Amino acid sequence: MSTLVSARPSDSHNDLTSDLHHLKTLVRIITGLAIDIVDPDKTQCERTKHEINEVCDLLWIARDMVETIADNSDAVHKKALKEINAAKAKKSGGAS
Repeated sequence: MSTLVSARPSDSHNDLTSDLHHLKTLVRIITGLAIDIVDPDKTQCERTKHEINEVCDLLWIARDMVETIADNSDAVHKKALKEINAAKAKKSGGAS
């Protein structure tokens, strides 16, 4: 399940990894479009304006993804710390 449709942060490492790979793909596509737009051999025209609008739209999506990934990263970190602390408590409780 994608974490981007979730209302609350996911603490799943798999969701976080998946979202990071999707963001990587999105940024690669945006970069390719931006490089094509600023090609010195290309004349500026209506098509260029359309391409710039597409890049802006994709950047909005990327921005939203980064916010979600940051929230999910915090949730994954907190879950990992909780599991570590629980394991330490169990270990120290079992040694008594």
